[in-house]
Amino acid sequence: MKEKIKLEKFFDKLNKKLFPGGKKQHKKETQEIMKLSNGKLNFDESLNLLLATSALFSMAEDRSESRMIGYINKKTNRKLSNEEDKAIFNFIASKFFIKPMEKEKIKNGNDKKFLRIYDLLMGYSGRFYKFIIDCLDTSSLLKDSNGGRNYGVSTLFEICIYFLFRLDFSLVVFRQKYDTRKKLFLFCVENLKKEFENKLENNNLNKIIDNRMDGYGKIVRKWNKEIKIEDLHFCLLELIKQAKNNNKLEFWDFEKGPITIMDVFKEIPLKSGLMGGEKAIMIAFSCALKRLFKDNDDFILLSLNEINKRINER
Repeated sequence: MKEKIKLEKFFDKLNKKLFPGGKKQHKKETQEIMKLSNGKLNFDESLNLLLATSALFSMAEDRSESRMIGYINKKTNRKLSNEEDKAIFNFIASKFFIKPMEKEKIKNGNDKKFLRIYDLLMGYSGRFYKFIIDCLDTSSLLKDSNGGRNYGVSTLFEICIYFLFRLDFSLVVFRQKYDTRKKLFLFCVENLKKEFENKLENNNLNKIIDNRMDGYGKIVRKWNKEIKIEDLHFCLLELIKQAKNNNKLEFWDFEKGPITIMDVFKEIPLKSGLMGGEKAIMIAFSCALKRLFKDNDDFILLSLNEINKRINER
């Protein structure tokens, strides 16, 4: 009896952690699962799948796509197509990844400062990702397709790396010490790898990250005083198109043209999402970095309280 009570308390606590919005969040996300199943699952079946898969996702060491899709397939008694299983996996996976990382072992004060900036990066990446997905979902041009549902974990990863590049670029622009810049960059890379390595079908995330950072860097080095954000957006657009329905990341030659061919009208919502996200979200991220770096050459000399104050200023 005691064990049963303990177990009930554990799952109640887990439920509150996974669904802080309570019944409203349950309802909203259950309706999304119903939509992704194309009506094959009723409300109760969708709610049960949402709760069970979210719980497994939060506790399992192996959260790979193949393992989780297999679980969803079994849990729904194989009612759904592979495409529907995958869409539900992408929805639940992205729900987890847009949250800041769990606070693991923090060795010293500098790591706490690095973690605060990493959390900033992840928070804004998640907002940018959701902005693009919402733009795709509400587009009349995509009304007969799955909208943003095909853009899952790989898309979020590409956006996180784009934000990592913009963070590193800000460190250069505001002349932060190289040693500090390098330590912060490596800290972010290591935590991004922890965040994504079990969810993506890649054993070479270091090389993928190097490929993206080097490519974006080459674009910036070609700029002659005038910043052309659309050049970066073109590359991010191509990488997001490549990430569609695909959890295996590929290398891309940034010197070449488009990787995939998409109907020009279907590209409009993506381009619109990128530009809207740039104005609504990236500017706020860049302003927070400017407040942090503008009057010093080594931000780790600032106290953690001062770093939080500058980040949270409006």
